[in-house]
Amino acid sequence: MPRRREDSKNYLKEGKQTKITPRIKAAGGKVKGEGLESIFNLLTFVRKKARKLDHSSKAYQTYIEEKHIRRTADEIVSDWIAPTCSEVALVFATFCRAKGIPAKMVEGVLNKFLNDPSDKHLRSHVFVEVFLMGKRYLIDPSRGIVGEGKTLQDFISPYAKWELLWEGLDFWEAGIFNHQDLWKRSLQLKKQWKKKR
Repeated sequence: MPRRREDSKNYLKEGKQTKITPRIKAAGGKVKGEGLESIFNLLTFVRKKARKLDHSSKAYQTYIEEKHIRRTADEIVSDWIAPTCSEVALVFATFCRAKGIPAKMVEGVLNKFLNDPSDKHLRSHVFVEVFLMGKRYLIDPSRGIVGEGKTLQDFISPYAKWELLWEGLDFWEAGIFNHQDLWKRSLQLKKQWKKKR
C-alpha cells in the first residue's frame, strides 16, 4: 500500500497529553546527541527511567483501571511510573518533539486479535514514528527497537502483522481518554476487519 504524504511538521506540535513543560525540557535536556544518535540516547534514557509494575500485581491492575492513558507525559515524568508501552511511547514522543524531532504516536493491533472472535485480550502495542533527515523511523520505545523506513504493517513481530488502530499526537488527540476507550476502539476495528473478510 503506498504511503500517503504528510507534513512531518504537524508532529512537532504539542498535544494535550504531550505538552512540552519545564519538567519535560529539563529531563530531556540531559540527553545529548544529534540526529539518529539523539534518538538512540533518548530511547536509552526513557527505558532506564521508566518504572514497570508486575503485570500480575494489584498495583498494575489498579493502574490500568485508574491511570492508564489518563496521565500526561509531564505527570509520568514526575514519578516515572510507566508500566505499559503507552506511557513509554507517550514520554518518548514528547521528548523527541522537545528536541525538535517530529514524532507521531502509532498504535497497532495484531491480526491475531482481529481474526479470532473468541480473543478477549487486547493485543495492541504503541510505537512512535519519527521523521529525521528526510527519513522515517518506526520505533518501539518499550523494547528499544528502531526500524528505518518501516510502516506499521511492515514491522515484523514474533506473532503476526499489525493493523493500524490510531495515529496522531497523543491518545487524547485521537479521542482515547482511558483504557475503556481503547478497548472500544479496538472492538470497532475488529468489526470493520470482520466485514472486510
